[in-house]
Amino acid sequence: MERLRVLLVDAAPGVLLDRELERLLAHGLDVTLNLRRVADQAAARAGWGGRVDFTDFDPFDEAALLAETVRGGLGHDGVKSRAGVPLRAAYLAGATRAGLAHPLRVIGRAGAGTDHVDLAAAARCGVALTHTPGSNAAFASPLLGMPNALLTPHTAGMTRTAMTTAALRCADHIAALPAGRPEGVPVATA
Repeated sequence: MERLRVLLVDAAPGVLLDRELERLLAHGLDVTLNLRRVADQAAARAGWGGRVDFTDFDPFDEAALLAETVRGGLGHDGVKSRAGVPLRAAYLAGATRAGLAHPLRVIGRAGAGTDHVDLAAAARCGVALTHTPGSNAAFASPLLGMPNALLTPHTAGMTRTAMTTAALRCADHIAALPAGRPEGVPVATA
């Protein structure tokens, strides 16, 4: 069976990147890593060269995102995002067009929101959207009573666990859906 291809549009930050890539590769996925938001691109290339493919584009430029998703007529079975990159009808139609070796089948969001995806267009195109609702709840619940001024200093250090959990769960979801193992995977619908 041919390996599924995943485009990592905006990877987990810092050392979390390694854990995210390890998880995706452990699922037997072919990964293309967008280096645009990777802080140490040289280290990423040195550490992951030969195991993942690399690209560099602005994911908020819809034409660039589509061009990379379908590059060479290969396509990607899945795309994964953290930043809520808009995935609208035109992008979804282009990423699922006939003739692609790997038309888009799943969008993974390492986070809870789904408003960045045109859910009706995704449904028309046969694309599932999975996300990680609740991944930040354990972190956020004790902080909800604090004044906003106190949240900022704590957020960077305390969300590392939540970010890791979301990234790894999202990797598991991306691997499960196209492989026909959707049990327990949250899928957003229109």
